[in-house]
Amino acid sequence: LAGDEGAEEVRAEDASFRRGGLSGVPTFALEGHVLFSGAMPPGQIAAAFRQGLGILRERAKAAYHKLGEKVFSPSPSSFYVGSIRGAAA
Repeated sequence: LAGDEGAEEVRAEDASFRRGGLSGVPTFALEGHVLFSGAMPPGQIAAAFRQGLGILRERAKAAYHKLGEKVFSPSPSSFYVGSIRGAAA
């Protein structure tokens, strides 16, 4: 931060994220789909996580029926944000 080293790369990465709909902190995404971006009331954040969990459960159910074998069924504690484990409310 003392100089301009890396500034061009940071601006390019910022522009890439913004084109992808990521414009705030925090931003949470599930398999490339933004659940939310930017500060939100806790209830809306929890609703976004519940929606994401529902998507994961539906995908697991579809995979189960397609493959005819047991597949992973995500629980609220399955969410990972970076290296920090978080749970949906």
